[in-house]
Amino acid sequence: MGTHVLPKGKARSLYRIEAEMEDEAAKVTGQIVGKVIRQNRQAEAAAAREEAATDATAQNAAA
Repeated sequence: MGTHVLPKGKARSLYRIEAEMEDEAAKVTGQIVGKVIRQNRQAEAAAAREEAATDATAQNAAA
């Protein structure tokens, strides 16, 4: 079994394609992480609102 060496032009072309794919993957990963962070913040805000409403209801019932 011999070693197969790509011509310089073909190797550069493949490297560019790989770099573009990695850039796209990083972009998509960033979008997914951003979406998850937004969803977590929204869930935390909703929980805080619900807790505040529950506390207000409990205070009104005690009064």
